[in-house]
Amino acid sequence: FRSQMGDSLGERFPLALAPTVGELEAQINARLAAFNWGYIDIDASEEGLSFRHQGLPVSRDENSQTRWCYAFCAILEGLYTRWLQGQGGKSHLAFSRERLYSVSDVVFRYANPQ
Repeated sequence: FRSQMGDSLGERFPLALAPTVGELEAQINARLAAFNWGYIDIDASEEGLSFRHQGLPVSRDENSQTRWCYAFCAILEGLYTRWLQGQGGKSHLAFSRERLYSVSDVVFRYANPQ
C-alpha cells in the first residue's frame, strides 16, 4: 500500500527527462526540497545506481522512529520507481532500501534484484 502511495506521488509530480545522472539528481532534489523530505546523492556504478537519501523526516515519537522510517522508505521506493521508469528505466529493475545509517539517512539501490 505504501509503495502504491509513492507511485501515485510520482505520477502526480513527474520529472522531466534528464539526460545525465547529475540532472536527474538535481530534479529529484528540487522535488524533495519542495516536500521538505531531505536530499539525495546518486552514485552510478556497474552494479546499478545507489541513492543515499539524507534528511528524511523523522517521527517526533522516539519509540516509533524506526517503524516510521521503514514506512516512509516504502513510500520512497514507489516514488523513485515511478520516477526512474519515467526516465526509461526497465520494469525488471528493483528500487529497494539497501542500508540504514540512521532513521534519517538511508541508502537505496536501483539494480537487478538479487
